[in-house]
Amino acid sequence: MTAASDEQRRDRALLRRVAREVRPHWRGVAGIFLVDLAATPILLLMPVPLKIAVDSVIGSKPLPSPLAALTPDWLSSMPRPSTFLCRTR
Repeated sequence: MTAASDEQRRDRALLRRVAREVRPHWRGVAGIFLVDLAATPILLLMPVPLKIAVDSVIGSKPLPSPLAALTPDWLSSMPRPSTFLCRTR
């Protein structure tokens, strides 16, 4: 036998042992795996609220329609802060 096949056999034995140890806790392991899979897309969405705030308050873009439906009317009718900042005489 070669050293590579001995190493593969030991790796398989280790994986079987770990599988036996984890088997009673499979729900927790599956939950951690699913949370780990969801973490990357959630982290990629983190800058979106800042972009919406900057575009809607400083810029001239309106709020996206799902957010505009949730905001009160008095808030959307207020003048933009940029009108106060860019006042000419």
